[in-house]
Amino acid sequence: MGANESKVVSFRPLSGVLHQGKLIPLKVAPLTFEFEIVGTPEEAVAYGGSALGTNEVFSEGKASKDWSLSDVQMKCDVLTLDNGLDNEYTQHLLQGKALSINYSTFISSMQVIAGSVSSVNISRSVSRLKSIFLTYDGQHTADSLGYMKEVNDMYHPMKGYRYDAKKELEYQIQIGSKLFPVYPVRSLAEAFSQLKKTLGIHQTNFHSIDINMKQYMHNRFIVACDTEKQLSAGFTGLNTKNGDLITIRTKSMSSERGDHPTRLYITLHSDNVLNIRDAGVDVLD
Repeated sequence: MGANESKVVSFRPLSGVLHQGKLIPLKVAPLTFEFEIVGTPEEAVAYGGSALGTNEVFSEGKASKDWSLSDVQMKCDVLTLDNGLDNEYTQHLLQGKALSINYSTFISSMQVIAGSVSSVNISRSVSRLKSIFLTYDGQHTADSLGYMKEVNDMYHPMKGYRYDAKKELEYQIQIGSKLFPVYPVRSLAEAFSQLKKTLGIHQTNFHSIDINMKQYMHNRFIVACDTEKQLSAGFTGLNTKNGDLITIRTKSMSSERGDHPTRLYITLHSDNVLNIRDAGVDVLD
């Protein structure tokens, strides 16, 4: 956008309770949302800085850090029940019973890693861990575009659209005494297959993901691991309530300085239950 211009944007919050199919009775379970858009003004600006000083489109002189948000609104659909049905719900709660809503949620964290071999430990207790998603960040090259940030630049050492077997990443996840997968993943092809399996689309010819192989080895590298007993079946995930430690091991096949990742972003995907009662709301994770 140019100077003194504005743009209207819309998005659906990445919240598990908003992605399930049941209606939420706001009278007994009011919702409050808090959003942090960015930590600093520079995070939302596309410019190259010193590494991209030759990029005329995204030169620092053409990107202002002086911007603001205004007229923030929450758009939603509200269904009003008739008195008879509303009284039945109220009577159900007054009898000490609960309205249960099943949903999936996401737990995110970030770890700094160093060297070509890294091991990260995560202690997070959940009753049903469905899957784990990993993305990396690393040394950005001078030909990177100014609009690529850590939120949309999912790093792989093979960055640059050219395959190089020496820059493959090896990874394996251990939860307690279990290994996922049993043998470490050592290639982009296998990692992409694991991603499709975790998303539940590995056996279909009609559904896929909007990532081609060149993008996957460049800036769309997503590691996925399914931990369910039955693929895509609800509440068959792994129980980590017994103190099982999640260990993520990453090994870079290249010893070249600057090629290996320097940050690891972890997202845990788990099943939750929201119990709405007359006395309050319980979340079972």
